[in-house]
Amino acid sequence: MLLNEPIKIFFWDDDKDLIESISRYLILKGHFVTSTTDITEALELLAKEPLPYDVILLDIFDSEGNRAGIRLLEEISSRDTTVKVVMLSAASQIDDAVSSLNLGAYGFLRKTQSGPAEILNMIELAAQAGRAERLHKQEMTRMRGLQQHLFPVKAPKFPGFSITAQQRPAGEVTGDFYEFIEFPPNELGIFLGDVMGHGVAAAFVTGITYAILSGMKETATPDAEFLVGLHRRLSSLLNSAGNGTYIAACYCILNCKERTMRYCILGSTPPIFVYRHATGRCLAVRENVELFIHPELPFSVDFLAYLELARGDIIVLCTDGVGPFDEDITAATQLIKQIVIENHQESVEAIAGKIVDSEFNGYDDKTVVVIKAS
Repeated sequence: MLLNEPIKIFFWDDDKDLIESISRYLILKGHFVTSTTDITEALELLAKEPLPYDVILLDIFDSEGNRAGIRLLEEISSRDTTVKVVMLSAASQIDDAVSSLNLGAYGFLRKTQSGPAEILNMIELAAQAGRAERLHKQEMTRMRGLQQHLFPVKAPKFPGFSITAQQRPAGEVTGDFYEFIEFPPNELGIFLGDVMGHGVAAAFVTGITYAILSGMKETATPDAEFLVGLHRRLSSLLNSAGNGTYIAACYCILNCKERTMRYCILGSTPPIFVYRHATGRCLAVRENVELFIHPELPFSVDFLAYLELARGDIIVLCTDGVGPFDEDITAATQLIKQIVIENHQESVEAIAGKIVDSEFNGYDDKTVVVIKAS
């Protein structure tokens, strides 16, 4: 932010003389100030959506000694973290300052020790921080939009099966990805990948990996050699991203004529969940090789198992964000089994939605593919 760019400021304090003097100084410095000594009016002005201010100055105490400013701070912080709040007080203790900062205040100033210049300096720093955060969020929103346009909008129609995929990123962008590869007339490939890490770095690797994967679709084959070729093309990318970067993946081939699915799991991915309509039981199948897509490891793999699928059977593929499988695989596995069993008569979209919406794990990307034989 340029220092001569006007800052939109809201100021509430029960001291009329202080408001007038500080507001006059800020206006003379070229900024816009909305101020009030009335807490009811402050509540009304701060109820606007979106908040039309860059920085908010709040007194901690109202005229009756209540911590009204703290209540306002809590409400503002829950709505918009890019609007920075600076707390002011003459009689507050150190606990008030700590509480304010813990609740999301950008800064805390004592009225008796802070003149107009010190207050303006804090406002400028707060405005810079808020606008930088706002710009970052806008860029991440654009990046998420671009990323979402990469992935299939919906699964292709495949005879004898209903299929869906759903995602919920932990942040603005995701390190998970999926793709469907058609092998006419009888087979459909499903690829589910999870790049190590979170945030922009994982999203960057995800975008390039998905682009390479999509570019291989025309020459892809319904066998494990496809993974070997993908590994070969990704090696240079993963080398440049650092030795710690790897991709866990699941590659499945559905056959509508034989009504089977063969699959291969690479790396630390969750089990494949198989609901059997005939028995009402849901099994967690975990047959995987201790390899993942990494440029420094030898890579040779084959499909490990075949599943025969009857009418009403359900397959669930997911990334580890659905549950912390590395921390509590039993609890995470039981959660998914329970959801599938209790909702087996629902659509694949409903089942996937319930899994993605589960609050078992809120700090990782979640991607789920649900397949039901019809």
